[in-house]
Amino acid sequence: MGFFRNLFGSKKLLNNQALHPSGDVFGGFFSDLTTNQKCAILAFESSVASFAQGTINEREAIRMVTNEMNALNISEGQFGSYAQVNAPRRVEDYVSGLRTIKDKAILDYVLYNSFGIAKMGGSEKALGYHLHVFKQLGYTEDEILNVIKKINSLGQQFGL
Repeated sequence: MGFFRNLFGSKKLLNNQALHPSGDVFGGFFSDLTTNQKCAILAFESSVASFAQGTINEREAIRMVTNEMNALNISEGQFGSYAQVNAPRRVEDYVSGLRTIKDKAILDYVLYNSFGIAKMGGSEKALGYHLHVFKQLGYTEDEILNVIKKINSLGQQFGL
C-alpha cells in the first residue's frame, strides 16, 4: 500500500483523473472553499490516516480518505499538484493549510472526520497528533470533545 508512502514524497505528478461522479455530496457545504483549502483538508486527513500504515486498518483508513476526496470533489491530479507544490511535512504545514479555512462549521467537520480516521488507525499517536493539530488551530480539549459529542448526537437523531 504505497498510497501514504508516496503521497508527499513523489516528484511525479499524478495523472489528472475525472472527478468522482457524485462530486460534492455535501451540496454547497464545501462550495466556498478553494481547491487549495480542500487539498489542505485531504493532506491533513491523509497524514492522520498514515498512522494506520502497516496495520490491519490501513485499507479502511485509505477508504476514508478516498471518500473524503470524493466528497470534496477533488481529483487525484489536483491533490497531487497541491502536494507537489506545498509538500506538507511538519505539523505547522498542516496547521497553516487548515488555518486558511475561516468557516468554523467546516473546521468542526474536519475535526470530526479526522478524529474518525485517527480512531480507525487505533493508535494513541494518531489521536495525540489529531489533538495537537486542533489545539494549534485554537480548539481546547473541551471544545474538541464537545464537537465530537454534538456531531455524534446529530447522527443518532437522524439515524446515521
